[in-house]
Amino acid sequence: MSSPTDNKKSSNITIAFIGPYRLFPGLKYNGSLIISGYEQQNVSIMSSPANWGAKTWWYWNQIGAQFAIDNINKNPNVLPNTTIVIKRFNDYCKRSNVCGGSAMTTAQEIYENHPDVVAVFGDFYGSTVRYSAQVYSQFHVLSRKPVLLDKNKYPYFFQTITVSGIGQAVFQLLKFWNVKRVAIISESSHSCDDTIINPLIANGIEIVENLQSVTYKDAKFIADSIERVGARYLIYCGGSSAMGNTYLTLKTKLNRLVGPDYVWFTLNGCDAMAPPSGNATKDFGKGYSNLFQGIIQPYGLNLNTPGMTQLQFNITRQVNIFQAPWGWRYSLQTLASWFNTLPSHDCTALLAYGMDQLLRNNPSLSLADLSSRALQKHMNYTAFMSTGLTGLTGDPLTLTENGDTAATFIFQYFNYTPASILFGYTDSRQTKFQYASLDMKTYLTAATNNTMVFFGGGSIPPPDGPIYTTDTIDPLSQQGEILTGLSAIGIAISVSLLLFVLSFRKQTTVKSGSIIFLSILAIGSIPAYTSILLSIGDESVFKCSIRPWLQLVSLSIILGCLIVKNGRVCMVYNAKSKISKKFVSDSFMLFLLGMIVAMELILLGIYHKLSRLRIQTEVVRNSVLQKTCTNRLPGAAYILWIYNCLLIALLVGITYASRNVGPNHSEVTLLITTSAVSIVVGILVVVLRQDTTSIAQTEFATSVLIWVAISTPIVLNLFPRAVPIIGDKTGTWVSTGSSSTKRMSTSKGNYQPVARPSELTKNPFFKRKNTSFSSSIPVTLAIYSSKIIPLSWFSGSICIGYIGMKHVLIFVVSPEFEIQPKALELKTQQPLPEIETLTCVNNGNEFFRLQLACQGGVVVFLDFVKRDFAEKVRTAVGQDMPAPDEKVPESARVLKNESLKVRPFN
Repeated sequence: MSSPTDNKKSSNITIAFIGPYRLFPGLKYNGSLIISGYEQQNVSIMSSPANWGAKTWWYWNQIGAQFAIDNINKNPNVLPNTTIVIKRFNDYCKRSNVCGGSAMTTAQEIYENHPDVVAVFGDFYGSTVRYSAQVYSQFHVLSRKPVLLDKNKYPYFFQTITVSGIGQAVFQLLKFWNVKRVAIISESSHSCDDTIINPLIANGIEIVENLQSVTYKDAKFIADSIERVGARYLIYCGGSSAMGNTYLTLKTKLNRLVGPDYVWFTLNGCDAMAPPSGNATKDFGKGYSNLFQGIIQPYGLNLNTPGMTQLQFNITRQVNIFQAPWGWRYSLQTLASWFNTLPSHDCTALLAYGMDQLLRNNPSLSLADLSSRALQKHMNYTAFMSTGLTGLTGDPLTLTENGDTAATFIFQYFNYTPASILFGYTDSRQTKFQYASLDMKTYLTAATNNTMVFFGGGSIPPPDGPIYTTDTIDPLSQQGEILTGLSAIGIAISVSLLLFVLSFRKQTTVKSGSIIFLSILAIGSIPAYTSILLSIGDESVFKCSIRPWLQLVSLSIILGCLIVKNGRVCMVYNAKSKISKKFVSDSFMLFLLGMIVAMELILLGIYHKLSRLRIQTEVVRNSVLQKTCTNRLPGAAYILWIYNCLLIALLVGITYASRNVGPNHSEVTLLITTSAVSIVVGILVVVLRQDTTSIAQTEFATSVLIWVAISTPIVLNLFPRAVPIIGDKTGTWVSTGSSSTKRMSTSKGNYQPVARPSELTKNPFFKRKNTSFSSSIPVTLAIYSSKIIPLSWFSGSICIGYIGMKHVLIFVVSPEFEIQPKALELKTQQPLPEIETLTCVNNGNEFFRLQLACQGGVVVFLDFVKRDFAEKVRTAVGQDMPAPDEKVPESARVLKNESLKVRPFN
């Protein structure tokens, strides 16, 4: 018995497949016609994702068309008694992907040399179709080139890709989101005028920018152009790889136009399959595919029917059987999303069904007429508009008046990877958009969501207006990092001062600065350092309210400590009568400090009550939002300014009064520096506040100035006291008999000579035994010196001068040795003391001793590591040794012996 399909072999017609077959290896040609080698193609290579590209894309498209013809040839109800034969032709030239001349040559060759060809399936490149379609005036070409939708010029063209209506569908989505402004970015010139731009303009959408013929190389130009017009909804017209390269370059190289504030549309997908260097990870970094999140692609697609679902199952099974010998197995989604296998299948199926319908509806027409091209005038696109075909992409599959598939438009978004998620759709006439229901399924999308997920995970569409950037200091910006660092450094310095004071509270240098006030100073500065962090980020009423409290409380504590502490010293040194201990006690000083801080707090409370702070937002400098703190009574801040200016003025007065304070208690350098910095910072803050161009810049500069003002007294209290003590702790004392030599390693790698006086020996040349002046006595101010020898290797001096009408040799020693200044009276009688340098050895260590001796013994000596230093001091001291008959200068008589009396503070 013969099968129903045996009759199919009684006659045949030919459909030509035209495409870039030149990309396939091992093919042989007769002109453009492939005559051998196609059946030997390696399906494994064609299946591997590692090889996906133009070659594999076209291969699986024409496989879909081939399977459709195979199925028609097995169907006795469609074109009975007829078998469809496939001829494959190459129209690809090696010179360029855009080869209109080659395509036209192939079309002419088919028309003239292959009269059995009655229809054509192809082409690969839309840019070649416009040329070949002019020759195929009576053929039917599959292409996605929108210009071919003009049926006045191309009546014999149709396609099973839905293009017409895409602009209307996009408009419905934009309307749903209340978007009225978009920008167009095109890979080529006028590539989406008819499909997107004209429909959007006709519906009232403003095209604020239309960039044409741009690529990823123009990323900066694209970003500048889009940002200039403030567009946030961007539609890309071009290939998927071109879209991917441009999009990823903007994000990874410039970090512009991609983020939660922007929404991207792509008409042809988005991928990184053809990156600039050939390596997407190298070009865009690891995890680049995660950046695709939120890209929207509209797609003309009919929702599945049971008939479509069954056919999709069948075609997937058919492909899997074809791949099985090669060990591959594609899913339906792979065929639908990576290739045009399904529309290609439907295109050739529609050709067959249309020709079959033409013959059935016109009994006078015969199959011989069809195979001889006698029916070409009847075979324009209208013959295929409604054939009743149940296809993979439509049930029934029908065409529009423009010759493309009539379908609804679905909207899908990419979710991290290019996997697409269905989130909405329009009706078949594109008159309304709505979000999808979770039970909706399509062959193209991986899943369904009932809302849109934008870049960053949000579901609320961003506004389409200009992007208003807030004039603020971003925590991750350079300025934000600087302020955070300054705050941390400031707090660290304050804590260091506090720990230093507590750890070395028994040291003279710490006790002379008052332990309790140094501790309060350290703690009191922390609020101001913390307030610097409030300048980062958006302004708020809370920040505006708390910032002056933190800053001014710290300022009052710091200024109060300096005023109270140094005021007490000045009072002691300048008093003409005995002062009651009550008024110089720490408790009374703390009371005064509390009064200063309390007054600041009271004034802050009044200011807060009167000001009624609020945030005012205004637009400045081309769409820049500026948030400023305002109050209903601007003059309320004057009370704070006046009070703190009075504190600074009082500090200046204390600084002037400190000129008579002895060196061991004098903080005149600290006071002068703090006063000067406070005045300068105050003036600069006032000047900066007058410039309202950028509040963020003003806040940044003000915060830096506040940091400088607060840090100045902290640093000047910490380091001058800490360095000598820590330096002494790290040195090494080597015993040398009755004296010591300190050897300190320095950054230069050598030992530095340090002189240290020994205890004074008892001898008749002393006015009193072991003469020592208390650290509270300003020894250096009591000297009318005829010679001062500075010792550069430690802070101190050796002086010969006059005290109490007597010649004395004074050793003023650095406080780091915790040695009180020593003074020796040198009586002007014979014989004078002799100064000599001795070489000494102790435990194998050689040192040099400079000693002053007389008949009664050694008066005093100093040890040096190097002889030349000892000789330098010996020579200098010897030059100024008073002669026996030398008279005391008149200038020395102003000092009385009682001026050397100790006046203790406590």
